[in-house]
Amino acid sequence: MMAGDVASGRSGSELRAWIERSAAGDQGAFAALYDATSAVVFGLALRILSDRSEAEEVATDVFLQVWRDAARYDPARGSAIAWLLLLTRSRAIDRLRSRKTARQAERSLEFAESVGVRCCLRAEWLGRQYNNYSQARARSP
Repeated sequence: MMAGDVASGRSGSELRAWIERSAAGDQGAFAALYDATSAVVFGLALRILSDRSEAEEVATDVFLQVWRDAARYDPARGSAIAWLLLLTRSRAIDRLRSRKTARQAERSLEFAESVGVRCCLRAEWLGRQYNNYSQARARSP
């Protein structure tokens, strides 16, 4: 079974027509496109991300992009469902990359904080040593 068949049994030409009408600002066509394809878009995002809330965000982002960029859809380059799933895949992979970047940044921050704490403790210790040395030197004749 093809992805086009999964999209609520709609034909590729029907999906394409809804995209074209969405490009012209037809909210009804956009709603029909959403109703016919949102489960497939969400399913792919969920499969890639394994996180329901992130998959919902990605699906929302995809449909916002479709609304904004529907005029960019080129039927000569592929079917409507392929275009939607390509957008979904790209957004989901971007989300995975941002997760990785966020984890790396968190680890870097934790490292910087631990180094900072160690530096502060070392500076405090050196300050005490200097004070002890200064006091001992002041007491000696």
